[in-house]
Amino acid sequence: MKTRKLIRIARRFGGRGYAIAGACAVLAVGGIVLLRAPGHAVPRGPVGFGPTTGTFSAAGTARTQFAGPLLTGEAALSQSAVLAHGTRTVLAELTFRADDEAAGAVRRMPVAIAVVLDTSGSMSGEKIVQAQNAVRQLVERMRPDDQVALVTYNHTAQILQPLAPVSHVRAAIDSHVSRIFAGGGTSIPPALDLGATQLAAAPPTHIRRVVLVSDGLDGSGRPLEAVADGLRAQAQRGLYASSLGIGADYDERFLTTVADAGSGNYAFVARGDQLDGFLARELEQASNTVVEQVAAVLKLPAGWRITRAFGADFEGATAESVLSVGPMFRGDTRKVVVELQVDAGAPGNLSAMGVEVRYRTTADARQHLIAGGQLALAAVPTVEMAEASRDADVFARSKAVVIEEEQAQAVEAWRAGDVQRAQTITSRNVAELRELQAAAPAAAPELSRQIDAYEQDESSFDSLSADSEAGRAYGLGSNAARRARVMR
Repeated sequence: MKTRKLIRIARRFGGRGYAIAGACAVLAVGGIVLLRAPGHAVPRGPVGFGPTTGTFSAAGTARTQFAGPLLTGEAALSQSAVLAHGTRTVLAELTFRADDEAAGAVRRMPVAIAVVLDTSGSMSGEKIVQAQNAVRQLVERMRPDDQVALVTYNHTAQILQPLAPVSHVRAAIDSHVSRIFAGGGTSIPPALDLGATQLAAAPPTHIRRVVLVSDGLDGSGRPLEAVADGLRAQAQRGLYASSLGIGADYDERFLTTVADAGSGNYAFVARGDQLDGFLARELEQASNTVVEQVAAVLKLPAGWRITRAFGADFEGATAESVLSVGPMFRGDTRKVVVELQVDAGAPGNLSAMGVEVRYRTTADARQHLIAGGQLALAAVPTVEMAEASRDADVFARSKAVVIEEEQAQAVEAWRAGDVQRAQTITSRNVAELRELQAAAPAAAPELSRQIDAYEQDESSFDSLSADSEAGRAYGLGSNAARRARVMR
């Protein structure tokens, strides 16, 4: 078949390119057969999930929307076709939106928070005083039916206040906090374990969250991946973990891993007096949680595999992958970008990735399953046809997230003393973002903010020593802001 004729077919069936709209029939032209993607019966959920409670639209295309109680969103591929006969990279973007139109259906949820507070020697002076004040203010903001626990740690961990209703322990918390002092080393995992143990006793009606605060390096010797595995298992049961790094000397990798595996938040603050703001946001988000245990399940055809995921923790790279998003508060939007390697077959081959969304609505404790989503991808004979199928906005947004990971490498190069490599990576990233911006005007404002951040990186790489306190703080702040952009 001539290329011109194939392009006419692509335009007929694809809006923006080679999308086989609906993929409902067999199309045979000149020996190339486009088959409907294999159908799937509506699946029943795993234990705890009932029949489908929401819907997907547009099965068999490269973009599909979903809607269920208090949660909507969409899943899309960066393109609807790839060049045949080879391994190709495709990006998938999944967007989740929690309902912000409460209208009586959403109420303020009671929360159970375990504050896990670093009291090692490096917290002495103003930091420990500011931490004491922040804990007091947190308890003041909590409602009588909320529950709170306080765990402190240095080289050992202890429970200062067991989990109890706030109405019963306001005075006791103030007394406990007054007696906190700084001294000793930093051993984080045992303290996290104590916090999780306390929250295990919280009523099922409460949103449960461990909030870890640290200004130091973990000295426990426990492998970080073992810590992460435990946090993932807890998050799947609705017990989440957030982390806050104070100052410029904490273990960044440890704290970001805690937040990622625990489906929680991560933040960096340069000064202890900013701790109160972080705790206030944690309480606000937890109490306004409308859905939790949010996860997308991708059912991958043979020859498809996940190489990286951004914005969510994931398990399983082939066949079936679970991307854990965690809890979402009222009006919250979360985005997950997945990088896929696809073994494309002969021209005309059509395969489809299945998509499910699972979650729990907090107000009624109901489990929901939105099943039946499909994203289709065709193999085509020319590069031009593959590029013509690209969804410019989805590709630009998704590629920008991948570039964020590359910018993290620039920060690491600068920290290692290789300023030239850091600048080279950053310049390349800025140039690529400008190209994306020109091709996708709808994504331009968001890309502009990313470009501005990278240009600030370029300036700071030249003006700051990575070993100075100001330089360490800049690197931590830059990475924290990058992570926030990925998670938005």
